[in-house]
Amino acid sequence: MRTTNRTLQAPRPRRGRHQRRMPLRARDLAVGYAVASAATAASLVIPVVTPVVYVGAGIWFSRHLSRRVRWTLLHNNIQDVSQTKSRLILTWPVEIPALIGRVALIRHL
Repeated sequence: MRTTNRTLQAPRPRRGRHQRRMPLRARDLAVGYAVASAATAASLVIPVVTPVVYVGAGIWFSRHLSRRVRWTLLHNNIQDVSQTKSRLILTWPVEIPALIGRVALIRHL
């Protein structure tokens, strides 16, 4: 039996217009929010680390959500996306519980 390079290669990525996105689940957001809140509260012991942990958690939420949210063509410009992400990074303790509530309500209905 003869093996070729093609059989040893990794599978090709999906081709098409859009990559498949993972569904946005309220449970995943709630767990992430609890971990980020606990890390921020624990970092209050060392005040120098608190801003780094706070902003790091906001960046993580921004990256985590951007992989699951599809932007409409109307709002898919650099200004709207950067404004939304920077607002999420700075105000994640308020924005994420509101988002968890909206996702849970939409999934329930």
